[in-house]
Amino acid sequence: MILAFDIGGSNARYAIGTPRDYESYQVTDYDSDMSYTSLLSLLQTIIDQENPDKVGVSVPGPIYPPGIVSPSAAPSPNISIDDAPLQHDLNDRVEPRVAIQRDLHCAAQGILHLNDSSTFVLLYPGTGFGYATAYNGDVVTGASNTAGELATAQSPHGSYDDVLCLAAMTRHDSDSRPPMQLLDNMDEVVYQYIERFAHLTAPLIRTTAPPTVFIGGHLAEYWEDLKQPLVEELQDELPYTPDLRSTEITPLVGAFTLGSGNIHF
Repeated sequence: MILAFDIGGSNARYAIGTPRDYESYQVTDYDSDMSYTSLLSLLQTIIDQENPDKVGVSVPGPIYPPGIVSPSAAPSPNISIDDAPLQHDLNDRVEPRVAIQRDLHCAAQGILHLNDSSTFVLLYPGTGFGYATAYNGDVVTGASNTAGELATAQSPHGSYDDVLCLAAMTRHDSDSRPPMQLLDNMDEVVYQYIERFAHLTAPLIRTTAPPTVFIGGHLAEYWEDLKQPLVEELQDELPYTPDLRSTEITPLVGAFTLGSGNIHF
C-alpha cells in the first residue's frame, strides 16, 4: 500500500491506495505557516497511523537533491520552511521508504503514468503558478531539480506567481470577489485573466514546442467554457497550434507514482 501526500500552499491532502484507486483526506491540522518541526511531526503521525509500505510526498517549490525542501537559494513563496532535509528526516523517523519531489514534477509524472502523452507542457495555476515539462516519456527536471521553477521569476507585469495565480482575478475585480465565484459566473475579469495567461505562458510553450499542452488546477474544472477562449488567445501568440487539454491529475496522484519507486528524479 502506498501513502501519498500533497503539501500545498493553502492546504494539504493525503491518500491511500494507487494512482487509479485511492481514498483522499484533508490534513485538517496543516498550516502553510507552520514550523518545519511541526510539519515533520504531522507527517510522521499520519505515516505511523496508516502504516503504508511506501510513501511519496509532493511539496511546492524547488527540491534540491537529496530531498531538501525550499533551499535558501531558491525558496518557495508558498510555504514557510526552507533548507529542510525533509526526505532524510522522515526516513530517519519512519519505517517505510519516503521519497519527495516538487509538486509539478509529481503532477507531470502522474500524467505520463495515466495518459497517452509522452511530450507535453503542464501549466497549473492555483495558490501560485506551476509549470513542468515532459519529453519523450521523462519529466524534465534540469540541473539541481529546478526546471520549471518560476514562482519568483519576473514577467513584465510582476512575478509569475502573482500574475497567474487564481487570486489575480480577485485583484482585478472591482468587487474583489473570490476566484471561484468569478469562474462560476464567467465574468469579464475571467477572460481578461485568460488573455494575460496566454500572453505569459506562450513563451514557456515555445521553449519546447510540445504537441500537447495540459492545463490543470481549478481552470480544468471550467474547461468547457475556457478552452475556446484560451485556444484563440494562444493562436495569436504561437507559431503553431498545440493540442490543448485539461487534466484533473494533481500532484497527489503523481506522489503515488513517486512513492511506488517506479520513477527516479
